[in-house]
Amino acid sequence: MNIGFYVDTLGDKDATNVAYSTLNKWVEKGLCSNASLFYTDIGWNPVTPKFALFNSTDIWNFTGNLILTSIPAITSVEKAINKFKSLFLYNNQSEKNLMAFIHVSNTTPIVVQSKEDFDYIKRITGKEPHLIEELTPEKLKDIFQ
Repeated sequence: MNIGFYVDTLGDKDATNVAYSTLNKWVEKGLCSNASLFYTDIGWNPVTPKFALFNSTDIWNFTGNLILTSIPAITSVEKAINKFKSLFLYNNQSEKNLMAFIHVSNTTPIVVQSKEDFDYIKRITGKEPHLIEELTPEKLKDIFQ
């Protein structure tokens, strides 16, 4: 599976750290054939990546499954025309823009990792997100279909 994450910054932030640790784990275990991380802003991160890093301007060349970690990333990706499928990985540090979440719920599958986040997204959007406590390519594959 060709999979990528799109984060706002490479710096030491929650969403970026989840992306680094998840992709490193998947690469080490051979769970994905190709792993990429796209970023908008450069930054220092103490974790050594075992995957490719690309500026978000290179996303037009990506083919595969893309995990988005912010509302601005979704807005950016909506403008790109390419052969990738995307989903939004919500965490409680995500932007709290109610109208943006409602829009996202109509255009992009939302994945949460806790019951608390599940209840919050369902309450504000009226739609049930996908609850996946531990991210694995196999669990995500069904959502990307």
